[in-house]
Amino acid sequence: MISLLVTEGKDEMKELIGYCTSCEKEIYCLEGFFNGVQSSERKIYCFDCYASNQEENPQT
Repeated sequence: MISLLVTEGKDEMKELIGYCTSCEKEIYCLEGFFNGVQSSERKIYCFDCYASNQEENPQT
């Protein structure tokens, strides 16, 4: 589903890609840019969960 949002006179393209594997937060494609991280196992994470995971497991 692609949505067109209007905020303060600015149009934005926003498409739901999926949900964070860790916290289940919605992950969107905003203006053509993936707003998250995809792991080598092809799982998607929000930026916060990915950063937290990297701090706990710096080798991955």
